[in-house]
Amino acid sequence: MTNPVVEKPDIPSEYGNPTQRLEWTVVEEKLTDATVYWIASTRPDGRPHVIPRDGMWLDGALYYGGSPKTVHHRNVTRNPYVTVHIGDGHEAIIAEGAVDIEKPTEEMAARLSDESLAKYPQYGRIDPNLYMGGVSVLRPRRALGGQRSPRTQHASSSSRAPGRTRKHQGLDAGRGLRLHPPSCVGRLGS
Repeated sequence: MTNPVVEKPDIPSEYGNPTQRLEWTVVEEKLTDATVYWIASTRPDGRPHVIPRDGMWLDGALYYGGSPKTVHHRNVTRNPYVTVHIGDGHEAIIAEGAVDIEKPTEEMAARLSDESLAKYPQYGRIDPNLYMGGVSVLRPRRALGGQRSPRTQHASSSSRAPGRTRKHQGLDAGRGLRLHPPSCVGRLGS
């Protein structure tokens, strides 16, 4: 997988001025280490739907499961575009892209079972045949990462009370960022 191109985000000045870029390797490390992925999809009538999911970040993609009877699964079969969030609100990684329902090879199903056991031992070993029926896979087209600093006063902010302005900062040396895989640069909106 080619590492994504990193660009400075376009954010309002009262949220800070990110000057450094986060490396994709840092983002992938955080996605790999996450134990819960909050996934937002869109219902047929346009309303949002958000769920927490266990999953594994492997080879530049998020693999996760779920019954075809769930609202989430029905949503992504109609509209595959989702947003995934990890973090606690003070530190966040957000990834966007389209979900594919894939039937993995026997080798990949065995790998998913092994990775699942290593990451979530409390569930025991998942039979690789369960993965063979289909697994949801997100290969992000865009990612955004950030870390919120303590609330500080910002003299130029007239829309917030003194001392209430938030600075949005990135995970690398306290600066915000936006990441785009090279194949999508120039085709994505902001």
